[in-house]
Amino acid sequence: MAKKFNPSSLAVVLIVVGVVLMVPYAQTLLRLLTTAIYPDYPVIQFFVYQGDPSVTSGYRLENGTLLAGHGVISYLEVWTDPPIDTDPVTWDGEQHSTTQRYWTYTDQYGLNWFGFPFDVQCNRTWSWKVTYGAEEFTGPGVYVPFIEGITIVVGVDVNTGAVHIYPEDAVEEPVEQPETPQYADGYFTINGERADENSEIRISDPDLQFDFYVTEGETFLRMGDVFLRIYKEGWPNEIKVNLENQSSTHYSVIYTLPEPGVYVIRGCFEHLGTVHQVLSVYTVLEGEKPDWNLLMFIPGAAMTTCGFALHIKSRRRR
Repeated sequence: MAKKFNPSSLAVVLIVVGVVLMVPYAQTLLRLLTTAIYPDYPVIQFFVYQGDPSVTSGYRLENGTLLAGHGVISYLEVWTDPPIDTDPVTWDGEQHSTTQRYWTYTDQYGLNWFGFPFDVQCNRTWSWKVTYGAEEFTGPGVYVPFIEGITIVVGVDVNTGAVHIYPEDAVEEPVEQPETPQYADGYFTINGERADENSEIRISDPDLQFDFYVTEGETFLRMGDVFLRIYKEGWPNEIKVNLENQSSTHYSVIYTLPEPGVYVIRGCFEHLGTVHQVLSVYTVLEGEKPDWNLLMFIPGAAMTTCGFALHIKSRRRR
């Protein structure tokens, strides 16, 4: 008795065969869609070739250098450390096509493109290795910046092992430069002692040495930017005294207070049109101290003179 036809079995067979037939084109379609969505992402283009300086064919870099030779099919590997889950995509950056472009092999012209359309893939260094026959070739890692439309060329001569990377700075990861401080700061000393806001000193010597030491942003300060504002009660206006530049981080001046009394001295610096006050000192210049020896000598001499006079007068009366 013949077996009854089972439609379900045929449906399963058709589905399996259909999926198998669809997979290759689906991969191509996915790459084409990726190409359409990300047409200008950064690319590493490999050119693997047998160098032959006698020929005029090969690959010419943008700086005019000719990588002379004949392209060969080779196996490619690219990776980054630490690893990420998102692999580069391969496509023809000029033709916007995946024709004859393979994930891990150069084509018969020695070419293959690795594209980096996602942020996580960029601003990092990618290592690479070319395998041709039994030989392996490698070189400096390639730093891929997130710059639209940039193409970094890696040329590998399998005859000599020479590696050409263009642009040349693609092998160097940018070093973050410390930001130049956009502000200035520092402190004053008076006669070698640090003085800040709301200080008070009493002195008898009118000669004062003021020093200003820059702690931040010395490039923003120059002669005339560091100064004193000095005021004494009874003066019509305060006076300004500039400190002289001794080095990029040191300014100084010696100022003589003209007379005893109470002074308010402010230390300032100017940066980008703004005056910053970092010193305010209440200064008392005392008058000259009396010479106590002289003060005692004068009455002593008077008393002695009087004593002698009385003594002489008493003797005359006798």
